[in-house]
Amino acid sequence: QIAIECRIANMEFKGMKSSNSEEENTSSGEAIQSETTMLEDEQQEAQVKRIIRLLKLTVIAFTFLVTFAAFESYQSINESECCHSQEPEFLQPGVTPEKKKWDFTANLDHSETYFVVDLRDDGIEALSKALETNKTVVKLDILGSLFGIRGMKAMRDALKFNTRISRLNLREDGIGDDEVKLLAEVLKVNNAITDVNLDGNLIGLEGVEHLAEALELNKSVLELRLDNCPLGDDGVEALFKSLNINTSVTTLGLTATGMGDKGLE
Repeated sequence: QIAIECRIANMEFKGMKSSNSEEENTSSGEAIQSETTMLEDEQQEAQVKRIIRLLKLTVIAFTFLVTFAAFESYQSINESECCHSQEPEFLQPGVTPEKKKWDFTANLDHSETYFVVDLRDDGIEALSKALETNKTVVKLDILGSLFGIRGMKAMRDALKFNTRISRLNLREDGIGDDEVKLLAEVLKVNNAITDVNLDGNLIGLEGVEHLAEALELNKSVLELRLDNCPLGDDGVEALFKSLNINTSVTTLGLTATGMGDKGLE
Protein backbone atom coordinates (compact mmCIF):
# COMPACT_ATOMS: atom_id res chain seq x y z
CA GLN A 1 0.00 0.00 0.00
CA ILE A 2 2.85 2.35 0.84
CA ALA A 3 4.48 1.51 -2.51
CA ILE A 4 1.23 2.23 -4.36
CA GLU A 5 0.85 5.60 -2.62
CA CYS A 6 4.44 6.54 -3.47
CA ARG A 7 3.86 5.64 -7.12
CA ILE A 8 0.70 7.73 -7.21
CA ALA A 9 2.48 10.68 -5.63
CA ASN A 10 5.32 10.33 -8.13
CA MET A 11 2.83 10.34 -11.00
CA GLU A 12 1.11 13.43 -9.63
CA PHE A 13 4.48 15.18 -9.30
CA LYS A 14 5.35 14.36 -12.92
CA GLY A 15 1.94 15.64 -13.99
CA MET A 16 2.46 18.88 -12.18
CA LYS A 17 5.94 19.21 -13.69
CA SER A 18 4.60 18.57 -17.18
CA SER A 19 1.83 21.13 -16.65
CA ASN A 20 4.34 23.74 -15.51
CA SER A 21 6.52 23.00 -18.56
CA GLU A 22 3.58 23.49 -20.90
CA GLU A 23 2.70 26.79 -19.25
CA GLU A 24 6.29 27.96 -19.61
CA ASN A 25 6.35 26.99 -23.30
CA THR A 26 3.05 28.80 -23.89
CA SER A 27 4.33 31.93 -22.14
CA SER A 28 7.59 31.83 -24.11
CA GLY A 29 5.70 31.46 -27.39
CA GLU A 30 3.47 34.37 -26.58
CA ALA A 31 6.53 36.54 -25.77
CA ILE A 32 8.22 35.60 -29.05
CA GLN A 33 5.01 36.34 -30.98
CA SER A 34 4.69 39.73 -29.23
CA GLU A 35 8.29 40.65 -30.08
CA THR A 36 7.73 39.60 -33.71
CA THR A 37 4.59 41.73 -33.91
CA MET A 38 6.42 44.75 -32.45
CA LEU A 39 9.30 44.31 -34.92
CA GLU A 40 6.89 44.13 -37.83
CA ASP A 41 5.13 47.29 -36.61
CA GLU A 42 8.47 49.13 -36.35
CA GLN A 43 9.43 48.03 -39.85
CA GLN A 44 6.09 49.20 -41.26
CA GLU A 45 6.42 52.55 -39.47
CA ALA A 46 9.97 53.02 -40.83
CA GLN A 47 8.74 52.19 -44.34
CA VAL A 48 5.90 54.72 -44.06
CA LYS A 49 8.39 57.39 -42.93
CA ARG A 50 10.64 56.63 -45.91
CA ILE A 51 7.69 56.94 -48.30
CA ILE A 52 6.63 60.27 -46.76
CA ARG A 53 10.21 61.60 -46.98
CA LEU A 54 10.42 60.54 -50.64
CA LEU A 55 7.11 62.26 -51.41
CA LYS A 56 8.33 65.49 -49.79
CA LEU A 57 11.55 65.43 -51.83
CA THR A 58 9.51 64.82 -54.99
CA VAL A 59 7.23 67.79 -54.27
CA ILE A 60 10.24 70.06 -53.60
CA ALA A 61 11.94 68.97 -56.83
CA PHE A 62 8.74 69.45 -58.85
CA THR A 63 8.19 72.93 -57.36
CA PHE A 64 11.75 73.94 -58.23
CA LEU A 65 11.39 72.74 -61.81
CA VAL A 66 8.09 74.58 -62.29
CA THR A 67 9.53 77.80 -60.83
CA PHE A 68 12.65 77.58 -62.99
CA ALA A 69 10.60 76.93 -66.14
CA ALA A 70 8.33 79.90 -65.36
CA PHE A 71 11.35 82.17 -64.82
CA GLU A 72 12.96 81.07 -68.09
CA SER A 73 9.67 81.63 -69.92
CA TYR A 74 9.32 85.13 -68.39
CA GLN A 75 12.85 86.07 -69.46
CA SER A 76 12.24 84.75 -72.96
CA ILE A 77 9.03 86.77 -73.32
CA ASN A 78 10.72 89.97 -72.10
CA GLU A 79 13.62 89.54 -74.47
CA SER A 80 11.56 88.63 -77.53
CA GLU A 81 8.44 90.77 -77.10
CA CYS A 82 9.32 93.90 -75.14
CA CYS A 83 12.50 95.13 -76.68
CA HIS A 84 15.10 94.59 -79.36
CA SER A 85 18.62 95.72 -78.72
CA GLN A 86 22.16 94.95 -79.76
CA GLU A 87 25.63 95.60 -78.48
CA PRO A 88 27.50 98.49 -80.18
CA GLU A 89 30.18 97.44 -82.63
CA PHE A 90 33.78 98.60 -82.53
CA LEU A 91 35.31 98.21 -85.99
CA GLN A 92 38.88 98.62 -87.16
CA PRO A 93 39.61 101.47 -89.62
CA GLY A 94 38.64 100.52 -93.15
CA VAL A 95 36.35 97.67 -92.06
CA THR A 96 32.80 97.88 -93.41
CA PRO A 97 30.09 96.56 -91.08
CA GLU A 98 27.82 93.87 -92.47
CA LYS A 99 24.24 94.93 -93.11
CA LYS A 100 22.01 93.44 -90.43
CA LYS A 101 18.73 91.72 -91.12
CA TRP A 102 16.14 93.45 -88.98
CA ASP A 103 12.69 91.99 -88.47
CA PHE A 104 10.38 93.76 -86.03
CA THR A 105 7.02 92.60 -87.36
CA ALA A 106 6.49 89.72 -84.94
CA ASN A 107 7.83 91.53 -81.85
CA LEU A 108 5.72 94.66 -82.32
CA ASP A 109 2.46 92.76 -82.05
CA HIS A 110 2.93 91.81 -78.38
CA SER A 111 3.41 95.06 -76.46
CA GLU A 112 1.95 98.56 -76.26
CA THR A 113 5.33 99.93 -75.14
CA TYR A 114 8.27 99.22 -77.45
CA PHE A 115 11.85 100.02 -76.45
CA VAL A 116 14.83 99.83 -78.80
CA VAL A 117 18.44 101.02 -78.73
CA ASP A 118 21.31 101.39 -81.20
CA LEU A 119 19.42 100.75 -84.44
CA ARG A 120 21.15 103.17 -86.83
CA ASP A 121 19.55 103.91 -90.22
CA ASP A 122 19.05 100.30 -91.32
CA GLY A 123 17.29 99.39 -88.10
CA ILE A 124 15.10 102.51 -88.17
CA GLU A 125 14.03 101.74 -91.74
CA ALA A 126 13.04 98.18 -90.79
CA LEU A 127 11.21 99.37 -87.66
CA SER A 128 9.37 102.07 -89.60
CA LYS A 129 8.23 99.55 -92.20
CA ALA A 130 6.82 97.33 -89.46
CA LEU A 131 5.05 100.30 -87.83
CA GLU A 132 3.16 101.06 -91.05
CA THR A 133 0.86 98.08 -90.42
CA ASN A 134 1.15 97.74 -86.64
CA LYS A 135 -1.96 98.37 -84.53
CA THR A 136 -0.53 97.59 -81.07
CA VAL A 137 2.33 99.93 -80.13
CA VAL A 138 1.28 103.07 -78.25
CA LYS A 139 4.57 104.18 -76.70
CA LEU A 140 7.72 104.12 -78.82
CA ASP A 141 11.13 104.62 -77.18
CA ILE A 142 14.14 104.80 -79.51
CA LEU A 143 17.25 105.67 -77.52
CA GLY A 144 20.89 106.15 -78.53
CA SER A 145 20.34 104.97 -82.08
CA LEU A 146 22.33 107.73 -83.84
CA PHE A 147 20.39 107.62 -87.09
CA GLY A 148 20.35 110.28 -89.80
CA ILE A 149 18.29 111.58 -92.70
CA ARG A 150 17.63 108.16 -94.21
CA GLY A 151 16.24 106.73 -91.00
CA MET A 152 14.18 109.84 -90.23
CA LYS A 153 12.61 109.83 -93.70
CA ALA A 154 11.43 106.27 -93.11
CA MET A 155 10.07 107.25 -89.70
CA ARG A 156 8.30 110.27 -91.13
CA ASP A 157 6.50 108.10 -93.68
CA ALA A 158 5.48 105.61 -90.98
CA LEU A 159 4.26 108.15 -88.40
CA LYS A 160 2.55 110.76 -90.53
CA PHE A 161 -0.80 109.03 -90.44
CA ASN A 162 -0.26 106.64 -87.55
CA THR A 163 -3.23 106.86 -85.17
CA ARG A 164 -1.98 104.61 -82.35
CA ILE A 165 1.36 105.96 -81.13
CA SER A 166 0.95 108.67 -78.50
CA ARG A 167 4.46 108.82 -77.01
CA LEU A 168 7.54 109.33 -79.18
CA ASN A 169 10.81 109.23 -77.27
CA LEU A 170 13.88 110.00 -79.42
CA ARG A 171 16.27 110.80 -76.60
CA GLU A 172 20.01 111.06 -77.41
CA ASP A 173 19.66 109.77 -80.98
CA GLY A 174 22.07 112.29 -82.52
CA ILE A 175 19.21 114.08 -84.28
CA GLY A 176 20.13 117.42 -85.85
CA ASP A 177 18.28 120.24 -87.57
CA ASP A 178 17.76 118.33 -90.84
CA GLU A 179 16.19 115.36 -89.07
CA VAL A 180 13.96 117.62 -86.95
CA LYS A 181 12.66 119.24 -90.13
CA LEU A 182 11.33 115.80 -91.18
CA LEU A 183 9.85 115.22 -87.72
CA ALA A 184 8.11 118.58 -87.95
CA GLU A 185 6.36 117.35 -91.09
CA VAL A 186 4.87 114.55 -88.97
CA LEU A 187 3.67 116.89 -86.22
CA LYS A 188 1.91 119.12 -88.74
CA VAL A 189 -0.54 116.37 -89.70
CA ASN A 190 -0.43 113.76 -86.89
CA ASN A 191 -3.17 114.14 -84.27
CA ALA A 192 -2.30 111.13 -82.07
CA ILE A 193 1.13 112.00 -80.63
CA THR A 194 0.83 113.78 -77.28
CA ASP A 195 4.34 113.36 -75.83
CA VAL A 196 7.56 114.17 -77.72
CA ASN A 197 10.97 113.75 -76.06
CA LEU A 198 14.00 115.10 -77.95
CA ASP A 199 16.26 115.40 -74.92
CA GLY A 200 20.00 115.35 -75.58
CA ASN A 201 19.96 115.85 -79.36
CA LEU A 202 21.85 118.30 -81.59
CA ILE A 203 18.93 120.62 -82.28
CA GLY A 204 19.82 124.27 -82.85
CA LEU A 205 18.02 127.41 -84.03
CA GLU A 206 17.08 126.07 -87.47
CA GLY A 207 15.66 122.85 -86.07
CA VAL A 208 13.61 124.51 -83.35
CA GLU A 209 12.17 126.95 -85.90
CA HIS A 210 10.80 123.95 -87.83
CA LEU A 211 9.31 122.61 -84.60
CA ALA A 212 7.79 125.99 -83.80
CA GLU A 213 6.15 126.12 -87.21
CA ALA A 214 4.69 122.65 -86.69
CA LEU A 215 3.37 123.52 -83.22
CA GLU A 216 1.37 126.39 -84.66
CA LEU A 217 -0.64 123.78 -86.58
CA ASN A 218 -0.53 120.89 -84.12
CA LYS A 219 -3.37 120.42 -81.61
CA SER A 220 -2.41 117.13 -79.93
CA VAL A 221 1.07 117.55 -78.39
CA LEU A 222 0.79 118.16 -74.64
CA GLU A 223 4.42 117.69 -73.62
CA LEU A 224 7.59 118.63 -75.49
CA ARG A 225 11.05 118.05 -74.03
CA LEU A 226 14.11 119.75 -75.51
CA ASP A 227 16.42 119.52 -72.50
CA ASN A 228 20.17 119.47 -73.21
CA CYS A 229 19.69 120.73 -76.78
CA PRO A 230 21.76 123.76 -77.95
CA LEU A 231 18.76 125.99 -78.74
CA GLY A 232 20.22 129.25 -77.48
CA ASP A 233 18.21 132.39 -76.75
CA ASP A 234 16.98 132.78 -80.34
CA GLY A 235 15.75 129.20 -80.45
CA VAL A 236 13.85 129.54 -77.18
CA GLU A 237 12.33 132.80 -78.38
CA ALA A 238 11.11 131.19 -81.63
CA LEU A 239 9.57 128.38 -79.63
CA PHE A 240 7.69 130.67 -77.28
CA LYS A 241 6.33 132.71 -80.17
CA SER A 242 4.69 129.57 -81.53
CA LEU A 243 3.14 128.92 -78.12
CA ASN A 244 1.27 132.19 -78.42
CA ILE A 245 -0.73 130.40 -81.10
CA ASN A 246 -0.57 126.84 -79.82
CA THR A 247 -2.91 126.19 -76.89
CA SER A 248 -2.35 122.46 -76.33
CA VAL A 249 1.24 122.29 -74.99
CA THR A 250 1.19 122.28 -71.17
CA THR A 251 4.68 120.94 -70.37
CA LEU A 252 7.90 122.22 -71.94
CA GLY A 253 11.39 120.98 -71.03
CA LEU A 254 14.15 123.53 -71.64
CA THR A 255 16.83 122.62 -69.09
CA ALA A 256 20.46 123.21 -70.21
CA THR A 257 19.55 124.70 -73.60
CA GLY A 258 21.99 127.61 -73.49
CA MET A 259 19.20 130.02 -72.64
CA GLY A 260 20.32 133.34 -71.18
CA ASP A 261 18.59 136.49 -70.04
CA LYS A 262 17.15 137.16 -73.48
CA GLY A 263 15.46 133.76 -73.55
CA LEU A 264 14.09 134.25 -70.05
CA GLU A 265 12.50 137.53 -71.10
